[in-house]
Amino acid sequence: MKQNSENHIAYDLLTKYLLGEANAEECALVERWLEVSEENQKEFWHLKRIWLKSEPFDNKKTQFDVDKAWNKLHARIHSEKKDAKTYKLTPSLESKDRVLWKNWWKIASVLVLAVGLGLIYKFTSNQNPTAPTLVAISTQENILQDTLPDGSIIRLNQYSELSYLSNFAKNDRKVVLSGEAYFDVAHDGSKPFVIDAGDAEVRVLGTSFNVRAIPEEEEVSVVVENGKVRLSSQIKKDQKTELIAGEKGILNQKKQKVEKTLELDPKELFWHNRTLVFNRTELFQVIQTLNDLFDTEISTENKNILDCRLTATFKNEPIGEILNVIAATFELEVMVENEKITLSGRGCD
Repeated sequence: MKQNSENHIAYDLLTKYLLGEANAEECALVERWLEVSEENQKEFWHLKRIWLKSEPFDNKKTQFDVDKAWNKLHARIHSEKKDAKTYKLTPSLESKDRVLWKNWWKIASVLVLAVGLGLIYKFTSNQNPTAPTLVAISTQENILQDTLPDGSIIRLNQYSELSYLSNFAKNDRKVVLSGEAYFDVAHDGSKPFVIDAGDAEVRVLGTSFNVRAIPEEEEVSVVVENGKVRLSSQIKKDQKTELIAGEKGILNQKKQKVEKTLELDPKELFWHNRTLVFNRTELFQVIQTLNDLFDTEISTENKNILDCRLTATFKNEPIGEILNVIAATFELEVMVENEKITLSGRGCD
């Protein structure tokens, strides 16, 4: 076995370690590499974004066949890196090679599911003959609600994926999210609930909140309904914030900057609770929101109407009832013609 340098490791060795096939000496080599630097550990976290795009999960819990998946991954790696023996796992985050590095990891769509949870286990035959398997929950055009082993309730938005190890809640409570989900976390003071979402980490004890971590989007956002949540960057440890009910935290993954705001999008949680909350919101934004959510074409005859500010909450209300409330509030008339909706009236000065 070739010895590893501080910033290099043989991927075959790493794979054996992850799949529980490494002996005690090989495990020690991997663990020493992990202890060398925080950068080495960070690369484990970077794998979290990659998912099984080649074989989408069914809309249910899936027990992941790591060995079969790795064989496919191994073949793909060798097809692109025939002469490579080792891979550097700690490239400079500021280097121009960062994009290429991220693309390489996108090829590793299987390995992330073994590592992405950030959990490092000794998978030796003597210490742990039965390695934990990975459970993945995925949605396509549907919204799915499920209960985790600790009693926490999760609700996955469309085209989202959540994964965790089968021994979840035994030692800790950690999941990986790609997409958007609402969490109602069961309280456990001894085991924080940790969500790995893009470059962000969300940590709670017990609360209700929404996490949006769409791979194609630059920002990861957290909206808290009740309780307290900590949002932090996994790259820049000093970038973090505490959020309470009614607050929103945003991590800009390009700048690695965390910010907090009280300005919530009216439709922030609409997918989850079918509720729209407007707080002195200009009708310009109200109309835009309604057009987006209900696929309507709403316009105004008088531009002064757009300056009116609406304060109202709508829960499970049809578009017709919402428009009736708006019209009554600002003395407007609603006209419908050929599926186009027009608001007319004096408006607001």
